[in-house]
Amino acid sequence: MTNIRSQEYDAFGPWIFVIDDVHTLPPLFKRYQKYADRALMMFKIPRHIERRNANPNMHLYDAVIGIFDSYLLVLDRVDSSVKERYIKYRDIQAIKKTSCLLHGDLSLYTNSETVTITYNTVSDDVITRAVGLIRSMQQYKTVDLGLPAMTYSISIIEFLYAHLIDNLKRDDANTALIAYQPSIQLKGKQSLFGKILSMLTNKHLLQCTAFLTNGRELIVIERSVSVKALKTPDYSYSYLYIQLARIKCVLTEPHPKIHTLKRFVFGTVNHTFSSAFDDNNTGIDAFHQCLSAWIYQPKKDP
Repeated sequence: MTNIRSQEYDAFGPWIFVIDDVHTLPPLFKRYQKYADRALMMFKIPRHIERRNANPNMHLYDAVIGIFDSYLLVLDRVDSSVKERYIKYRDIQAIKKTSCLLHGDLSLYTNSETVTITYNTVSDDVITRAVGLIRSMQQYKTVDLGLPAMTYSISIIEFLYAHLIDNLKRDDANTALIAYQPSIQLKGKQSLFGKILSMLTNKHLLQCTAFLTNGRELIVIERSVSVKALKTPDYSYSYLYIQLARIKCVLTEPHPKIHTLKRFVFGTVNHTFSSAFDDNNTGIDAFHQCLSAWIYQPKKDP
């Protein structure tokens, strides 16, 4: 088959393109043009292949995502066919956006499954815009936990976290830091054997976690793993968004593997999340108590 150049092939690369008059739907998805015409936003996600291995005769895009007034349309390429998924906003219990250098994941935790969209972070601005649009489409209930906002600066919290929190506050001035676990080097038992063992093994670090709220959502910023080897780099970070009204359980418990740590566990009806913390945290116990009091408060008779 002769390779015939096309605008789609010429533009192909790691970039996510928003569907418009220039960047049109891929040929495999053309029958969804009527959806594109009324979408609030629709974008296409390229295949994870090098440009030199692509050609105009290939299916160059693996997925198309459409954002509408009441639902999200996820179109996945399966060989030479398309799998459709319609996700209503009321069925999305949590959203997690993770970045690690050029690798990005957007996970949607729904009533029945977790839908993960993988992308190159050169197009992180498109995904950030999409997440903001999805969140704006959800029906939020405002919850007053009665917690004061923490003051923060780069002298108090990690520089990356201060930068990410500043970005959130620029988008929504109501966003406030309410609890924070700083980065702490873990220490073993101080027996003679423990001291010798710690000298012979890799030391470990409990990484930072920040808890924020805007009155409608719990927003958690954290690294990919809570505990890592001291000299092992971790370039990832994630935002987890959960509507406060969707949180149905919260507790603290001993860490299952590290006796000096605890876990803050919280979740929706179908999904559970957790973060490690120690006694050096600021505000986690107060946050746990306030959130528990709100979740488990006696329900008023109708």
